[in-house]
Amino acid sequence: MQKQVLNYRIIIEPEKMGRRTVYNAACPTLGVFDYGDSIDEVLKSIKDGIELAIECLRDEGQEVPVRFSNW
Repeated sequence: MQKQVLNYRIIIEPEKMGRRTVYNAACPTLGVFDYGDSIDEVLKSIKDGIELAIECLRDEGQEVPVRFSNW
């Protein structure tokens, strides 16, 4: 099995929720979005989401995007 390392753009933005700040993450190329209480937490979470999205695309026989979207 051939393995390829793909790099996807991830956008992280802080959002105030009352007195606390959460971090929203988006991977527009795959349509994956998540949030976390810290940057480290949201990065781990979005990585898991990206891996799941790629796995689902492969299982469904769909093409896995390899280019950045223009979001």
